[in-house]
Amino acid sequence: MAGPQIRHRSIGIGGPFNLEKPANDYQTGTESHLEFALMRHIGKDFSFGLAGYHSQQITSDSGAGARLGDFKGRVSAVGPMLTYSVTVDKPRSVPPSAGCTSSM
Repeated sequence: MAGPQIRHRSIGIGGPFNLEKPANDYQTGTESHLEFALMRHIGKDFSFGLAGYHSQQITSDSGAGARLGDFKGRVSAVGPMLTYSVTVDKPRSVPPSAGCTSSM
């Protein structure tokens, strides 16, 4: 019987708030986005799965520099994901008193 399969699910929600660009009197509208990943780990180094996102402006672009008018951008994507983990440096254990001094 094979060992347990490790699965990973994650979802993230966020959104930047954009400031006006005074040089061209342009402000990009506020955006929101949703990201997700569904992964299955194979051993400790490999994983594969599906990842995607949806991003959408919830307010329009504005200002004299907004040449497309009250434009609201939107984009979505879904696709395969393959990862390989590499250990660059192992953490070292340092005794609490090594090289530490206190002058209070």
